[in-house]
Amino acid sequence: MGSMGYKKVLLSKAFIYSLVVVQALLITVLFIIDNISQTLSINIPIKKEMTNIVAVVDCSSSMEKSDSEWQVPEALNLLIDMCPDDQDIRFSLVVYGTESYIAVRDMPLTQKGKEIIRSDIYDYIYGVGYKRGNTDTGAALMQAYDLLKGREKQNNRVLLFTDGMIQAQYNGRTTEISRGEVEDFIAFAQENRVVVDVFGLFNHVSKEEAATA
Repeated sequence: MGSMGYKKVLLSKAFIYSLVVVQALLITVLFIIDNISQTLSINIPIKKEMTNIVAVVDCSSSMEKSDSEWQVPEALNLLIDMCPDDQDIRFSLVVYGTESYIAVRDMPLTQKGKEIIRSDIYDYIYGVGYKRGNTDTGAALMQAYDLLKGREKQNNRVLLFTDGMIQAQYNGRTTEISRGEVEDFIAFAQENRVVVDVFGLFNHVSKEEAATA
């Protein structure tokens, strides 16, 4: 069995919020860059692995408080800036609330690709805002699964940004279905060595609310 890495950043103090999110993502970026540079440093002919980064961003209504400083899109822009320009690093963005959308699909991190990604981050997160209703995390992770399916032998990483409580009540969706899909994705990640970094975002909430989420 493979392993799935979790980084949980539980934030309840506004004055440390932005620093912790950026520092946590910086650590993730350094791991990604280190993995790529190790591959490139080997002095024998090798087949370079594709790296797939999928950012899954909770844009539900509660995130207006949880990310009132817009640290998630800022952190994603930092990630894009710090990754090397490389055709073999692909970035995807899933945004979700009551429904989920693939905002960016398999965009290579070339200079042109990075420009498109920054524009899409602006349009789909800043532009719409945290106004997408409920928190159907299962549906969003199933879209991440669809993006990674068939790429199990590649270098895969999922970054999940959420403030927690799963809630699905739309078009036949239920909270129980969403939770089941989260479990299904966890099993897929464990079996296929997909590294998942979870950033729990809690700003201007009590410790009790953060613990519940």
